[in-house]
Amino acid sequence: MEDKKIILQKINSKCADNLEVAYQYYKIIGVINNIKITHRQLQLLAFLAVKGNVRYSTFREEFSTTYSSSSATINNMIGELVELGLLVREKRRKIKVHPAINLDFTKEINLFLRFTKNA
Repeated sequence: MEDKKIILQKINSKCADNLEVAYQYYKIIGVINNIKITHRQLQLLAFLAVKGNVRYSTFREEFSTTYSSSSATINNMIGELVELGLLVREKRRKIKVHPAINLDFTKEINLFLRFTKNA
């Protein structure tokens, strides 16, 4: 019989702001779930989680200015992120981060990951 041991590894990461915390969180979620997501899509996802609704022109302007993106690029990324299930469309064309992965990034976040083998 195999001796089952648990390996515990603690990793602390310090981020500059809520936007960076969100970016790192979604990056981990993408890697763990084998979701192919680009750097710019991660930026949009994090920005949306921290800043709010993409429908407002101020959001689009701020993202476009910060990340040198066009409105067409934002629209394309939104469509791709909706297809991946990371964003959801609500009433009145409101786009939001999927509730299962939408956290309050103003608070400290602790992740617990469990990797198991198929037996």
